[in-house]
Amino acid sequence: MPLPFFYARATTFYEKLIYDLDLIVDLASVKNNLTNTRSGFSFIKHPNNGLVNAYLDLLIKAYTTRYKRLFRENRWDWEVIFSYYAKAKGLDEMLLGELFIIYLTRHHKAKRSNNREFYIMRFLPARLSRVIYKYFVYLRLFLNIL
Repeated sequence: MPLPFFYARATTFYEKLIYDLDLIVDLASVKNNLTNTRSGFSFIKHPNNGLVNAYLDLLIKAYTTRYKRLFRENRWDWEVIFSYYAKAKGLDEMLLGELFIIYLTRHHKAKRSNNREFYIMRFLPARLSRVIYKYFVYLRLFLNIL
């Protein structure tokens, strides 16, 4: 799938799920620790990022919005929730089945000659990275509580 087409589809899916929440993302300021191998650790849990509870902004927006609100008349609107979840699953399959913000490739061809492996880090374009970042910080955690 060509990258511009993929970006356009991912953005369309994402915008339908975020309830017009205005999220400004500065990817250059996001901290991560690639050497931390503890289970469950990610850039979301890095203390300098302050993202552990960021998904609650989306929860409040989904609860208080007028259009396709998930909670209506003092009860959950299951039809809207299941529809929302199906759309999110489509975005999930698209993002996780295609690309990552940063991906590492381990090369071991030189190991025989110098007894070392080396790693190559590759980055996605900034526009697509922002969509994927927002997906992991807001949508994935929000979907976990639905």
